[in-house]
Amino acid sequence: MTTKTNLTTTLLGSAVLVTAVVGLTGCSAIDEVDRSLDERGAGHTVEVRYETGSEGLADERVQLPGWVPAGASEITEKVRTTGSERLLRLKADASMLAEQCEAWPVGTAPQRPAEQNTFGEEITYLDAPTMRASWWSDGIELASSLVCGETWWVAESDGWVYAFSPERQMTEIEEASTLG
Repeated sequence: MTTKTNLTTTLLGSAVLVTAVVGLTGCSAIDEVDRSLDERGAGHTVEVRYETGSEGLADERVQLPGWVPAGASEITEKVRTTGSERLLRLKADASMLAEQCEAWPVGTAPQRPAEQNTFGEEITYLDAPTMRASWWSDGIELASSLVCGETWWVAESDGWVYAFSPERQMTEIEEASTLG
């Protein structure tokens, strides 16, 4: 009888503890689980949207690069959470970036600064996106005329600024990353 009572008490105590934890964490914990599941289904990528550059620059979860103007609008960014690749599109005039970026010959893939991993091996990068997004203009990275922050290839087309930060060659690219 005592074993049954202890088991019942333990089960009820666990249920109360789980209820208390869920009650304390609220929806944010559930949102994080949902986001994690969505991310895994998309090949470890996350897509974020911001109305303004100021809003995106203030977001600590997936912070926009510092060269994005606060006055930019309609910002969408797709980020690989298991690597370094990022796709970014925003409404802005490329002249707003002039102070923070340098001119680059169109059609020439910018080279990232030489880096080494912890084993002293040189890190090399891909020269085309592996992720896809409905809002990304395929091949636009080849029209880049600016390099921003040493890692971003930036092009302007029809009032949009497109920016691409490449992935390391050693990163395993999941199948879902190329789907959408």
